Amino acid sequence: MRSWLAVFVACCLLPFGARATPDAVVATDGSGQYRSVQEAISTAPLRTDPATPPWVILVKPGTYHERIYVQRERGHVRIVGEDAATTTITYDLSTGSPGPDGKPIGTFRTPTVQIDGDGMEWENITIANSAGPVGQALALRVEGDRVVFRHCRFLGWQDTILLNRGRQYFADCYIEGHVDFIFGGATAYFDRCEIHALKDGYLTAASTPKGQTHGFVFADGKITGAAGVKTYLGRPWRDYAQTVFLRTEMSGVVRAEGWHNWNKPQAEITTRYAEFGSTGPGANPAGRVPWAKALTAAAAAALTPAEVLRGHDGWNPAGRAPIARKVRIVLVGDSTVTDEVGWGRGFKQLLTDATECINTARGGRSSKSFRAEGHWPPALALHGDYYLIQFGHNDQPGKGPARETDAGTTFLANMARYVDEVRAIGAQPILVTSLTRRDFDHEGRGKIVSTLTPYVDAVRKVAAEKRVPLVDLYARSVELCERLGPTESATFNPIKNGKPDTTHLNAKGTAAFAALVADELRRVVPELAPFLRAEPATDVLRDIKYGEADGEPLLLDAHVPVGAGPFPVAILVHGGGWSRGDKHSVPAGDGADISPWFAPLSAANFTWFSINYRLAPEHRWPACFDDVETAIRWAKAHAAEFKGDPQRMALFGHSSGGHLVCLAATLAGEDTRVQAIVGFAPVTNHEQDLAARGGLSPSLQGLLNLPREVTVGSRAVLRDISPLNHVHAGLPPFLLLHGEADKTVPLQQSLDFQAKLRANGVRCDLLTIPGAPHALETWAQLRPDYEAHYIAWLREVLDAPAERAPQ
Repeated sequence: MRSWLAVFVACCLLPFGARATPDAVVATDGSGQYRSVQEAISTAPLRTDPATPPWVILVKPGTYHERIYVQRERGHVRIVGEDAATTTITYDLSTGSPGPDGKPIGTFRTPTVQIDGDGMEWENITIANSAGPVGQALALRVEGDRVVFRHCRFLGWQDTILLNRGRQYFADCYIEGHVDFIFGGATAYFDRCEIHALKDGYLTAASTPKGQTHGFVFADGKITGAAGVKTYLGRPWRDYAQTVFLRTEMSGVVRAEGWHNWNKPQAEITTRYAEFGSTGPGANPAGRVPWAKALTAAAAAALTPAEVLRGHDGWNPAGRAPIARKVRIVLVGDSTVTDEVGWGRGFKQLLTDATECINTARGGRSSKSFRAEGHWPPALALHGDYYLIQFGHNDQPGKGPARETDAGTTFLANMARYVDEVRAIGAQPILVTSLTRRDFDHEGRGKIVSTLTPYVDAVRKVAAEKRVPLVDLYARSVELCERLGPTESATFNPIKNGKPDTTHLNAKGTAAFAALVADELRRVVPELAPFLRAEPATDVLRDIKYGEADGEPLLLDAHVPVGAGPFPVAILVHGGGWSRGDKHSVPAGDGADISPWFAPLSAANFTWFSINYRLAPEHRWPACFDDVETAIRWAKAHAAEFKGDPQRMALFGHSSGGHLVCLAATLAGEDTRVQAIVGFAPVTNHEQDLAARGGLSPSLQGLLNLPREVTVGSRAVLRDISPLNHVHAGLPPFLLLHGEADKTVPLQQSLDFQAKLRANGVRCDLLTIPGAPHALETWAQLRPDYEAHYIAWLREVLDAPAERAPQ
């Protein structure tokens, strides 16, 4: 099992089949997508809705010497380390550190980590300020609401943690310091935390606003300290400070009087300092200052995380629901499993939206050659929940020494090894017997003649011995073919070189035999039944391979309209800063979501292809651009197979996807030329906002492998990849759509691009969306006619038929 999986399962409390997978990985040694935690956070989606799942960033062990700032628009992020003891973010600013003007920066500009965004979660991380005992030096400053810390450590001296506003929940954390090292006006609950005093001082300095229901609550934790240290539980930074300790084990470091009034006698009347159930040498009810309170059992019982933190929205981080993730199914096998000529494509159409299926099957491979050629490690690296494994066809005698195996020995051992290695990563192996060849006897008895039986029997034997589920596709496919007879079974055969191919499958065949696989899965793996459709999804074909790069398939989804066609074609390219996004769907609230395009285009009878492409920083420029061009070539060659007209083709792109389609159009050759381009808030000039951003954005840094600082060389690169600089006469028509309140890609970019296109005699229409941000999800609310507008524009430009899809 991968090293981080145990951490995620333990932290998320996820059941089998629904484990959380990080969206990004940070590692100091370069083994993740990022080396910097800040960089990973800065490229996370702008997501603030608490109903959406957080963006999960895994931080591998190491010391990250950097400052972290989480902006308000990007707060819904979850940072997970493998071990707080070995995963540290640290910096060393203190109140006396000089700022750019040479003057001391003051307390509030010293934090190692500052969180302004709402809804953030941190787990298994140490956050430290290493300035030492030199005055105020913050490790953490929180201005955001609904912020959670679990199994974290906070290291500092004076003013270690500032919780200035909002609500925070700390569970099983360690916090150290000596003076006022937990302070601020927020409502915060410290559940089972250890508070450690390094020197004489004060643990807390609350500044709870007047009228706020709760301040700081410490429950079921302990207070420890260095030898000889004496500390107060707290003192009031502001006069209405509230701090409560519940059932806390207090060592002898706690002073008998417990609390200090900060030399403000009036605060003794307005503060609310209280305890209940304190134990240990530092628990001294009789010695406490008279103005502190002793809570009743009933009052203490009411101070639960749910009650203290509930606010106006009922927030209860102690009882949070687990992160949902799609169940991942990985297909492994030969050509009869592939999407192209096997049952793989039909199987994907039988899966619900709660699943994802990745097909790693390869034509011509056997149980031996699939491994020998290096295809098995990448399949395991996908960390699926279920692996369906089918071999046999190419293991037979006569396939050559690189492929053939003996059914009773080497094939048996190979299949057993696949099972063991899937189990070793914590996944469920499922063996599948070979799809029968549809070869009937010559006597006219309607019986299948097969040479696969020894390999089928071997798979059955391994399944029985290893006690793994078995999908007996061989038996089911023989039964189906013999029931249908030779004539009807022949309708499953594709035509190859003018002859029927009885091994592989056409579209009808993939649907028929995939249904058998699904039926068997419901029987032998009942927990998968909720993830299997009774009828195939007919509106969208998932995960069609349009190319291959770096040894991995390039996939797209396709919508095929009802009717004879041919229909106009749209190629859809998602955004996401070249580093994230998906062809199908992303969590609600993710700014890279392009699903608002699907319904209007489908209703307007468009064949559309939504593509995935290689993402940065794992794949640098021009990988993503190359993939878009590959998709265009593929669509032009294959559009007719999906009832599409390759002579009426439009490119759609949002944000960074808009950049890719605009660049593809301006640089197009004959093999990539299309008839229309629709750009939604497209990036068309990479130089335009360099000054505002202070250099290259984190997204561009990851894409181009360039530093933030602008150099002559980097500016030249930015100019070269900007569509604005490649405009020329003879380009196809453009439609640009842009939100007037877009703070990510300025509207000015579309205005400038339109002006240059028109100056070169190219038609370019611009539709602005009043009040609209960068993300598409609210555009229809702000301008209800905008979808009808771009459909009408496409029909005009492509001369598309106006009839709608059947209702």
